[in-house]
Amino acid sequence: MIKKGDRYVVLSFDTESDIGSWTQDYTSIDIALPKIFDLLDKHGVKATFYWEGRAALHNPEMVKAAAAKGHECGCHTYQHETVGQPGYFIPGDRAILTDEVSGRLEKNKKIIESLTNTKAVSFRAPRLWGDETTITELEKLGFETDSTYQVRHSGDNLFYYHPSKEDLGREGDLNILEIPIMALFGDMVSKAPKAIRDFGVETTGGDETIGQWPILRLYGGRLFVEFSKPYIERQMKERGYSVVTVYQHPWEFIPMPGVIDGPEAECHLKRTLYENSGDFAFEALDEMIGLYHDMGFKFVTAAGLSRLAREKT
Repeated sequence: MIKKGDRYVVLSFDTESDIGSWTQDYTSIDIALPKIFDLLDKHGVKATFYWEGRAALHNPEMVKAAAAKGHECGCHTYQHETVGQPGYFIPGDRAILTDEVSGRLEKNKKIIESLTNTKAVSFRAPRLWGDETTITELEKLGFETDSTYQVRHSGDNLFYYHPSKEDLGREGDLNILEIPIMALFGDMVSKAPKAIRDFGVETTGGDETIGQWPILRLYGGRLFVEFSKPYIERQMKERGYSVVTVYQHPWEFIPMPGVIDGPEAECHLKRTLYENSGDFAFEALDEMIGLYHDMGFKFVTAAGLSRLAREKT
């Protein structure tokens, strides 16, 4: 049961191909994940790893290792495909057909369950591009949590909720629990550090909304925690407890290139996809976990939060 005064962090990793939409390499699964496991062990933290199906098949032993360490193994589509409504343009990306969504989600789920011998109950859509079709299919497949919706404006719920099948961002009567992604909006933006406000302008959010990713990697653990404080303050004021959802990717913890050269094109990536990847990202994650611990936060998995949220007095 979640009570007034409680503070929780849901730490998660979208475990996918390197640079997500831009390569089909899985170097980070082999190299970064063992180091991430060690860092989480150091802090006694359990995290949720949302596995892309092909990433899991690339190195099934890593899936088994995550589960053996007590981390949650959730789902992240079969091959990082777009299963919801695209939020912006990515060359070559096409959303799959609506009637393909259920099959892709089920395929991903079966892969993870076959490797962990445990029911996969948590999901996140690539790039946070979900929609009502996806959340309805997740419900049918028995998922207990989704963490796809990023808060954007004053009408959004800052806390976990049961979404509507007509509107993912609104409360409804589905059984699945939506665990929204932390972001700043409205008057919270003005309370953020200047570097983060400048980052918001750079990434087109401006004065309206600043998403959390990749602030941790670009600016370090301390500034990330400062970024989160207006959100935490709003939650504590409204309900007396706080739940902060943080997401990263294993590929951020090894050096990533700024240019991808292929036989048909040379792609120059924005700095948000490669800057400070590698050792700096590890230092930032280490610092962030320590600071949240100092603030009295407990770390839980998505499934663990769901269990707490559903407990009755």
